[in-house]
Amino acid sequence: MIQTTGSIMEGLKVGDRAVYSRTFTEADVALFGALSGDLNPYHFDAAFAGHTRFGRPIVHGLLVGAMATHVGGQWAFLATSLQVDFLGPVYPGDTVTLEAVVESADERGRFTVRGRWVNQAGAEVARGGFSGYPPRAQERAWLAHLPARPA
Repeated sequence: MIQTTGSIMEGLKVGDRAVYSRTFTEADVALFGALSGDLNPYHFDAAFAGHTRFGRPIVHGLLVGAMATHVGGQWAFLATSLQVDFLGPVYPGDTVTLEAVVESADERGRFTVRGRWVNQAGAEVARGGFSGYPPRAQERAWLAHLPARPA
């Protein structure tokens, strides 16, 4: 579920926000590992992970960070950069909420969005952001002719 201020059709502006939550599953980890090729035992080997500081397998950090792509997709935002600092583990079964806010826009129309990822216990598990371009007026006009997109 995503909640946003601002819309594709209105155009983004500084201060617009998005809040997106998802619960990560073991199936998500398996699919991401298969797609990315990241088969690190921290994510897949319970015996190994049980002897680490995490105590059990963890979700890939980049999978958690990729929540930003959902927000960007809802805004039809073309990202040019993504930066995420991983602060704590996310385990299968955890629900993570990304709170994103449009922080700035420059003279070329490039926007910077800051994000904060928080687990169900309120612990910040990641922080960072992304930069890029929302759709221009002529692109928004084209988007107006497409069927509604799921949130």
